[in-house]
Amino acid sequence: GFGDVIGPGKTVALKVNLLKKNRPEDCVTTHPLVVAAVARRVRELGARAVIGDSPGGPFHKGALKEIYRISGMEEAARLSGAELNFDVSTVEVGNPQGVLAKQLTQTAFTHNADVVIDLPKLKTHGMTRYTGAVKNLFGTIPGTVKVEYHYRMPELERFSAMLVDVCQYVNPAFTIMDAVWGMEGDGPSAGDPRHIGAILASCSPYALDFAAAGLILSDPTAICTIRRAMERGIGPQRLGDINLVGDQ
Repeated sequence: GFGDVIGPGKTVALKVNLLKKNRPEDCVTTHPLVVAAVARRVRELGARAVIGDSPGGPFHKGALKEIYRISGMEEAARLSGAELNFDVSTVEVGNPQGVLAKQLTQTAFTHNADVVIDLPKLKTHGMTRYTGAVKNLFGTIPGTVKVEYHYRMPELERFSAMLVDVCQYVNPAFTIMDAVWGMEGDGPSAGDPRHIGAILASCSPYALDFAAAGLILSDPTAICTIRRAMERGIGPQRLGDINLVGDQ
């Protein structure tokens, strides 16, 4: 439960998916009502809830303000009493447990938080086929620095290994996926909205991705980030390894 790690005086980063300037009904970004509900619960526990992401493109306050407005995050903050992140500073960190990414550039927004909650959107992806809990944390790499990571690791196997490295470093306490309306086809931004009708939550981003991919694919292990986690022994090896509570 949230109360185990969230309490008075804590700063909680709500790391949403804000790929670019899209309205909630486009199904590209995490829906603001999901974000508001999580932020409200965080604040009920006496903690500070800060909503943010580093979208594609330049990472500066003007760009963030516009995307927060269009995506509905301004409204999510208003409904819940949360704050919007406008800290665009970055930090260079060591990641000794990483397989490929031994050094990372990180947004101060997530790096300085006491707790990170990962709030991805269930979508298809042109490169990785699926984007979810692990892939969403690539947004802790600031702005155009993400382009450098793509350039350095163009092969899918290396790129997906780096994504797991980032996830291992950020180590979100909770992951809550907006899969009420997802996206199929030419994702993560040009696909078609698809009603799925689910919200998934887990302490493990790897277990959540396995379960979420199982909703839309016959073989979740075909997803590159899931395979990389399996190879390292940090994710489930089969659906039966996951304790599913609630709607089966």
